[in-house]
Amino acid sequence: MGNVFDGYPNCKGAFRFEAGAFADDELGVITLGGSDPPTIDSSTYIEGAASAFFDYTDYGEFVLADATAPADFPLKESSGETTFSVTLWVRMTDHVDHTYELFAKGGIGAQCEIGLFVTSYAGWGLGVRVNAEFFQQIGIELVADRWYHIGFTYNGADDVMTMRVWDDTAQAIHGTWTDTATAPPGDSSVDWNIGGDSSDANYYIDEVAFFNDVLTGDEIDEIRAGTLGQGGGGATGQAALDAYTAMNLGCPF
Repeated sequence: MGNVFDGYPNCKGAFRFEAGAFADDELGVITLGGSDPPTIDSSTYIEGAASAFFDYTDYGEFVLADATAPADFPLKESSGETTFSVTLWVRMTDHVDHTYELFAKGGIGAQCEIGLFVTSYAGWGLGVRVNAEFFQQIGIELVADRWYHIGFTYNGADDVMTMRVWDDTAQAIHGTWTDTATAPPGDSSVDWNIGGDSSDANYYIDEVAFFNDVLTGDEIDEIRAGTLGQGGGGATGQAALDAYTAMNLGCPF
């Protein structure tokens, strides 16, 4: 069945990159743009029946425009929504040495508010940038031609960041990371990017989701397993149970 993001508490955008709705949000709110978007690939994917392929020859990227994002979307201009989580699948293939983004608000240039990157200068290493602060060597290296699930969280109350990375080939947690930024990312008008923007690599991204809260490790694992929001537990399952209980209170049996 797969994840059910629509209606899940605090999910503000979910992109599956499927045929017929390649740039569309599952919640029906956002359509991704960009002058040179990635292409759909129906042969290499991990969720559904397609993924987004980013080709280094054309610097493809998806743009999630701040102006069209809902009022409570993470880091929306003047929203105060500085607590958020992002989950995604990624698979790299070939590359030249460069640093490129998996997601970022403002790209990797001077306007960057926050971003998750892969730097290939010293292997396939994950890095995080918050404003001008670049956490480059965080000790999580990736291998080409494997799918990895990444869960990233940022707590705006204390600026603590976490990352949880799953290696689908090894069927195991590949690495975890926690650190604290010295200053929070801004809620400015710059746009979010998914992939691309100064990219020099071929890679795939599948099923990206944005939340305006800090996901737990269990929730990230549910998303990775494709069972989020199916009513088997967690916030959605508890909400259904509460509604059923309230409906039946005082009813004779």
